[in-house]
Amino acid sequence: MGYSTRFKGEIRIDPPIPFEDIAGQGFSNAERHGQTKDVTLKVVEEPIPGEPGGYRRVAVAIVGLEGGFSCYDAIPHTQEIVDRWGEGRTFTGRLDASGEESGDVWRLEIRDGRAVEVRPRIVWPDDSEGLAS
Repeated sequence: MGYSTRFKGEIRIDPPIPFEDIAGQGFSNAERHGQTKDVTLKVVEEPIPGEPGGYRRVAVAIVGLEGGFSCYDAIPHTQEIVDRWGEGRTFTGRLDASGEESGDVWRLEIRDGRAVEVRPRIVWPDDSEGLAS
């Protein structure tokens, strides 16, 4: 068993990616048996304009896997999504990650077309704020 990381939040994709484009690529939450990546594409059904009762499946966001998993490749797998399907699309939002160890918190964001890990800064108060007694 490996180190476990949990993700919250999502990175929205606009416009959504048609399901036919992502099927069988290991990213879809709609094909659990085929999930092979450390992040997944959230697939929903949306109505087709002008077609009463017609729906199509589309990927609307990048999300973390449910539960805690060893997500060592979450950043390169997110980058793979951006590289494969990012042309003409925007990615907004973030995934907040927390690991098993105290203080292991970070964010996965997409900045200028690159999936990046963002670590928080810890700042100690200066002496003018006084010392705890």
